[in-house]
Amino acid sequence: MLNFHSLGAEELEIAHDLLNIKPKRITPKVRNYLNRHKVYISCTTSPLRLKKLPIVLNLLDLSEVSEIHINLPKQYRNKKDGGVYKQQDIDLVKSVDSRIKIHRIPEDIGPLTKIIPTLLRVHDPLSIVISIDDDIGYPYNLVSSIIHHSVTRPREICCGAGIVFGDYPGSEFNRNFWPRLPSRGCVDIVEGWGGIGYKKSIVTIRMIEEILKLNKLSVDCKLSDDFTISYVLAEHGIKAREIPGIRDRLESFTYGFDADALNQGSGVEKSENVDDMNMVKYHRCLEHIPKKTLSRRRSRTK
Repeated sequence: MLNFHSLGAEELEIAHDLLNIKPKRITPKVRNYLNRHKVYISCTTSPLRLKKLPIVLNLLDLSEVSEIHINLPKQYRNKKDGGVYKQQDIDLVKSVDSRIKIHRIPEDIGPLTKIIPTLLRVHDPLSIVISIDDDIGYPYNLVSSIIHHSVTRPREICCGAGIVFGDYPGSEFNRNFWPRLPSRGCVDIVEGWGGIGYKKSIVTIRMIEEILKLNKLSVDCKLSDDFTISYVLAEHGIKAREIPGIRDRLESFTYGFDADALNQGSGVEKSENVDDMNMVKYHRCLEHIPKKTLSRRRSRTK
């Protein structure tokens, strides 16, 4: 992998600390599973950030990963002037690791580009697909922790960070407009910035179609992938759980706040507080979901 020469001094120190975190021990049960099923890393990025992506990958324990899928739209933000991925940057990233596969996607579906094409591409229902963001420094134990949880809790989605409604100001949502009540110890919304582990068998083609349908409702929904994914998971009774000890070790790199951020887009006013802006988008997206869809939520389970 490439080194961290483009990081600032403070970020470089944090990166070294993240690398010193011991990975989760692979138990015999998990080892037996990995001998039969593959683990994939899935992500996307912008034209300007592509060459920085190896920095993020370099912080991950990739010893159990079979392939790294980088999904790049043919036209970033579906605009001819929205930015072009330079072939030299693509070649550079591909040269970093033989497991890296660059996949060009016909349509830019926003932040969902980091995970949906890979879920559609992978066929083994027991494979594990881990989505990551392109601007986060992850602790070295992220991948092994997600693998362990995915194997030992086979019917759950796991994440490095998640939200329970009401965790902080702005995150209160009317549960009458949410598909189900949360299970004890689980989260309402999975947060992609913390990494998310998907068992291929859990996310069905029907669920993917529903996520994509919500993605097309509005700009707010398109830029709220964590929300639309979580909504559909809840609608299908899929539990999501935050892995302890990851959230506090996530580092947002400074370039994640640049204008080309995937969660920034035309039609949504900007805010200095990213978390608050996300909540604004989530509330608006929920308002855009047709009421006839909401009426199906009568069979709730705890």
